[in-house]
Amino acid sequence: IFACGSNVELPVIEAAESAGKNVIASETDKSTMSDRIAASAVKDFQKALESILKQYAEGEFPGGNEISYTVSDEMISLVFNEDVFSDIDRSKYKDIIEALESGDIGIKKSDGGGLSKLNFDNIDIDGEM
Repeated sequence: IFACGSNVELPVIEAAESAGKNVIASETDKSTMSDRIAASAVKDFQKALESILKQYAEGEFPGGNEISYTVSDEMISLVFNEDVFSDIDRSKYKDIIEALESGDIGIKKSDGGGLSKLNFDNIDIDGEM
């Protein structure tokens, strides 16, 4: 389960603990919250802020526009819980990062729109599949 958002993350982590499942957390390294945290998708807020402040100081800040950062900017990373991913092949992770950086693979940007747009036809809210 990939849990995003402060209002969602804790209940998802608690449910994963109850079910004996793993979670990928977001924003910061959440590995100390639970042994069910398999990894954390971490945003480097300090580096992003420094980049924005540098743009502002140089008169290049694109005010009013969305700024997106990626693994290519080294502002997003995946921090693994070694207890869960002790046998992960790090070269495969490196290959994926390189493919993202080169543009060989991409991540579709969500436009929001709620759960109905996610096409989870095999998910039953009552817990039955």
